[in-house]
Amino acid sequence: MRINLFERFFHLVVLVIMAVVLSACVQPAAPSVPPATEAAASVMPATAVAGSVPVVVETSIPLSSAAEEECPAPAVSEPAAMAQPGSVREDGVEDSDGKTIPFQIYLPPGYDQETGTGYPVLYMLHGSNQDERAWFEMGLGEAADRLILSGLVKPFIIVTPRESAVTVPVPESSFGEDLVKNLVPYVDTHYNTCAERDCRAIGGLSRGAQWALRIGLAEWQTFGAIGVHSNPGGHENLSLWLKQMTAEERPRLYVDVGDGDFYREAAFDLEERLMTNAYVHTWVLNAGSHDTAYWRAHAQEYLEWYTLPWRTPE
Repeated sequence: MRINLFERFFHLVVLVIMAVVLSACVQPAAPSVPPATEAAASVMPATAVAGSVPVVVETSIPLSSAAEEECPAPAVSEPAAMAQPGSVREDGVEDSDGKTIPFQIYLPPGYDQETGTGYPVLYMLHGSNQDERAWFEMGLGEAADRLILSGLVKPFIIVTPRESAVTVPVPESSFGEDLVKNLVPYVDTHYNTCAERDCRAIGGLSRGAQWALRIGLAEWQTFGAIGVHSNPGGHENLSLWLKQMTAEERPRLYVDVGDGDFYREAAFDLEERLMTNAYVHTWVLNAGSHDTAYWRAHAQEYLEWYTLPWRTPE
């Protein structure tokens, strides 16, 4: 009798333990997550977001529909080549004074000089104390490899020209004119590019950001997107530039700055002017300063935004 009571007690304990284990293994179904979009809420003044980082305000292109933009995909003759990373080459073109503008050019995995409809091109400009190597030294090439090899975006080219006369005030410099009239045609002639407006984007950091905004708006027929990273100013003529085009013709625009950047107020001023002119754009306030660490940390994010129209169909 004592043995039967012990066995029953033992069996009861075992059953309780098994019930506890089984209940722990049953997990509730995860709630469905809607597709990510870049769409943001209502427009907010710069002063309203200054205390929170990172902050993203306002944009016009949902991530889910970005691939529907017209930008034909270049063909790749050897699929195995896509397993290899892209390459960065040195090149140069003469400016209006007969001097050479050195530039580096990133050619994507599987780049083919002959076939396909041409590759989209991103022009990225450096700051005052840098040169054409700066963006690739901050990992822009590796970030491009990751995006392309993941299959998320179509292969694209990156061009980083050197501005030699960085002490010349931007309004007095011929660099912008040389970029549009000499560099862009040279790249389109010597490399397999897509020459349509939606296949070109321009961006820059610090002084390069000032150039990107000026060139991108003045030459809006040439560039479909503009990236302004850590802008130091020089946008006083924004309203005049915008009068050259309709609201529908305005390039896509991305503006960002670090909350500890000594040019932060200039970026806020640009943001306010854009809102005054009802320019639909993306505004991002991040944690960080005006330095290499900041731009390196956000290089991948920049590329993800630039390449929205170059996404591969799902």
